[in-house]
Amino acid sequence: MTTDERHEYHSETELADLNAEIASDLEKLGLKQTDVESTIKNDDNEDSKYHIITFESRAGHRYQLYTVPEIYPSILSFEYNLARQVGRGLDEATIADLLTDLPEEFPLDVDEKKTESAGLIALSNMSDAELEELNYRIIDEVNTDRVDFETRMYEEVIHSVRIMGALFPKEDSHTIQHTEEIQIAIQSTGIRLNQFIMYAFSGLDGKDTEDITSEGPLF
Repeated sequence: MTTDERHEYHSETELADLNAEIASDLEKLGLKQTDVESTIKNDDNEDSKYHIITFESRAGHRYQLYTVPEIYPSILSFEYNLARQVGRGLDEATIADLLTDLPEEFPLDVDEKKTESAGLIALSNMSDAELEELNYRIIDEVNTDRVDFETRMYEEVIHSVRIMGALFPKEDSHTIQHTEEIQIAIQSTGIRLNQFIMYAFSGLDGKDTEDITSEGPLF
């Protein structure tokens, strides 16, 4: 879809007003607002987001609320970072070994995201069969009627999943109860995915550095 073909459902001012209403709901539901970015616009990027509001739950989980003019609803999202979770299970020696001789076009800033970078390299070292099985199991955990999702991939492995729910604040039927239902659906899907990842990679502590760097974590 080109920029000229996109239909804008809301003006930028309306987007801010719509998200402010949902933000009020989320704060009443116990989420703490931590950041607001009024507009991130890129005419060449169909994923441009408008009026992004970041929240944090009592458990430390971060959510983002945003709207884009090309779609009707506002979106509440939570990003589950598989690479970072796997990286947390690696010891310092393994992390150091994994971060030597990185590919030129590595997608992460290693200085800022050392643990996540090591986890991503470890995952990409897995066999094709293991990667295929892991990707299948991840999709199986998040593919429900209650939420939408997007995956991010590197070297054929899913390393991050954005779990999303649609909210329609301009509709007469919109209520704080609906906002809560969407937030709980996103949260429960994220918890289920985390439980699978924690179980699948629970044996990392017992693996040798050489095995992980050569074969990946092998869930």
